[in-house]
Amino acid sequence: MKKITLLMVVIILFISTVIQIFSMHQIGRENAWQIFEQVEQILDENSRELKLVQDEYNAMCLNDARVVAYILENNPKIKEDVEELRKIAANVEVDEIHIFDTEGVIVGGTHPEYLGYSFDSGEQIGFFKPLLKDCSLELVQEMTPNTAEGKLVQYSALWSEDKSFILQVGMKPSNVVRATEKNELSYIFSLLRTGVGYQLYAVDSDTKKVVGATVVSDVGKDIQEIGIQARQIESDKGFHAKTDGSFNYCLSKKIGDNYILWASPVSGFYHSIMVNEFLLLAGLVLISLILVYAVTDSMNRTVIDQIKRINDKLWSIQDGDLMTRVDVSDSKEFLELSTHINSMVESLLKSSEKLEMSEKIREQKEKLEKQHEQLEIAVKRAEAANKAKSEFLFNMSHDIRTPMNAILGFTNFALESNDPDMQREYLENIDVSSKQLLDLINNILELARIENHKIIVEEELVDVKETCRKLCTIFSSDLKKKNLSCRVNMDIRHKKLYVDTTHYSQVFLNIVSNAVKYTPDGGTIILSFRELLGDREDTCFVETVIEDNGIGMSEDFLAHAYESFSRERTSTVSGIQGTGLGLAIVKNLVKLMNGSITIESRQGIGTRVTIRLPHRFGEGLGEKTEGETSAWEHLRFDGRHILLAEDIDVNAIIATKLLSSKGFIVERAKDGVECVNMLLKAEDGYYDLVLMDIQMPVMDGYQAARAIRSFGDEKKAAVPILAMTANAFKEDREKAAEAGMDGHIAKPLDAANMFRRIAEVLIGRER
Repeated sequence: MKKITLLMVVIILFISTVIQIFSMHQIGRENAWQIFEQVEQILDENSRELKLVQDEYNAMCLNDARVVAYILENNPKIKEDVEELRKIAANVEVDEIHIFDTEGVIVGGTHPEYLGYSFDSGEQIGFFKPLLKDCSLELVQEMTPNTAEGKLVQYSALWSEDKSFILQVGMKPSNVVRATEKNELSYIFSLLRTGVGYQLYAVDSDTKKVVGATVVSDVGKDIQEIGIQARQIESDKGFHAKTDGSFNYCLSKKIGDNYILWASPVSGFYHSIMVNEFLLLAGLVLISLILVYAVTDSMNRTVIDQIKRINDKLWSIQDGDLMTRVDVSDSKEFLELSTHINSMVESLLKSSEKLEMSEKIREQKEKLEKQHEQLEIAVKRAEAANKAKSEFLFNMSHDIRTPMNAILGFTNFALESNDPDMQREYLENIDVSSKQLLDLINNILELARIENHKIIVEEELVDVKETCRKLCTIFSSDLKKKNLSCRVNMDIRHKKLYVDTTHYSQVFLNIVSNAVKYTPDGGTIILSFRELLGDREDTCFVETVIEDNGIGMSEDFLAHAYESFSRERTSTVSGIQGTGLGLAIVKNLVKLMNGSITIESRQGIGTRVTIRLPHRFGEGLGEKTEGETSAWEHLRFDGRHILLAEDIDVNAIIATKLLSSKGFIVERAKDGVECVNMLLKAEDGYYDLVLMDIQMPVMDGYQAARAIRSFGDEKKAAVPILAMTANAFKEDREKAAEAGMDGHIAKPLDAANMFRRIAEVLIGRER
């Protein structure tokens, strides 16, 4: 009821507002047309008055000219006397006297400065030229500004009676000016009752400029300057415009050569409407309140109370009490409603047991379906994981064989050669390939975490040229087998850069191994390393280009080259096998290192792969001297005791031999428990260092390290411990540090790195 009442009030107010706005516009239109009619009447009356004044003044001008001509005819000598002429002008009440000869040239007058002027001297004076052809003419020129002085003057001219000269007199037309001023629109507007509720403007129909206005400062302005558009005043329809800072309702009408514009501020309209609407609203609200109160009271007594009683019963039924019955019989309608409700409750009571059973069956079915779906998903995931694992392990053999082939190849070369220098070179190449194989194995394990975003870029300061040279060395044996020529171009300005050598090496090895594999015998491979400007002052880009003249790839395959396990059809036809995983790995690693990779290839011509990676400049790392490079070879640790915890006999033999070569006295423990017991039984300070393997039976290296650090004997608890394990990931090194170890040595053992780390720990403790 309240909403209906409110809606009716809104509708009434809306209709009232529309009617009042229409009425205001209609009243404004009537007022405007009354003003237009008044302006037309005043213009007509003033025009007639102006015509009479002009006719009288023209006749007076000609009469004055005849008088002066008569005087000069009878006194010819006066023509040359300027002072006398001026006296005559004053007596006759004219302002100027000009005497023309029969050729139309001024030969005398009250203004000597015009002597010599003729009817050909200008448009103003040329008005009287027809007198030269017709001596009977008497001409009067309308008001015109004096050319020299700019004042308004009305000239008249005629021939003397003897036709010996032409006389021209000029008079200030004050009466005509006053009559003309009465005909000006601004003057007419001032006679009307303007300034109260509206403004008037007169606009020239050609120039669209204001030629008259109730606000004199607007005269001379373009209509757009006062906020009116030309197309608006050309229509007889009302329009709204903002003039002189206020929003107005405007009407226009063309009267003569001008548009008369009537503008009335709408603020007065709307103020009046708002007052009326407020009074109407107050009355409607009062009436509505009375109606609402009356209707609400009646509804409460006849309907609401009964509905509340029924509602209370329904709440009881909703809470599960199906024995509740509704008994409201104050009217026929409520009695019927109570009967229907009671009938529904009885039906619900009968079917509740069926519904409960059905609900249990449905829930059990949904549970079984959900379990079935989960089992299917689990089976599919297990099958996909098993398949992915098999495919991954099978296809990754491609990447592992490359450095392994180098090791086997250089091993055969070393066995076949009797030249010690060549054997050393082969062994160095084997060493490089072995380290690369270790890095590659670590990288393969990390690639399993690419999809989980767990691979971390670890940059280290390296000699870029030396790193590139070592990478190129890995493929020397493969190049010789296929008789491939390899050119290396190096354009690197900064020798030391921060590089993620592990991931960069894997990218490089993947691309170059493909180039070697798919380039026929006798072909050419070009490796180019070029430094480019970086996007910051402390960085650069290193562009690596691997180019070959092998079998190439088709355009169709290039679109899918980075997809996992994708292989070009021609590679199968040619008998060359590949995993199809290499480029997918390369793409992910390059993206991880914030770089880019592009491939250009044509079948039968070759392939060009461009890799661009950003690097930071290295500082403070100078060139190593020969002595620094081999310092560990001259370092001795005679008499130092090392406790080696290693469960694998082969590893223990290698470590013992290396350590003994530097003077260490090595004692071995086969597991963590034996290591802890040997350290407890020894005297304080007996062992200088513990080399701890991680994966050992009974007790692993982490547990053993924590046990040692918890000794009550502070000296034994502080013994240096270095982890020595094949677990070479960053998290493994962090885990070793958390267990209390002093450092980490990766397997396979690098002698130089091992002795450097041992020396750092021992020397650091002594300091």
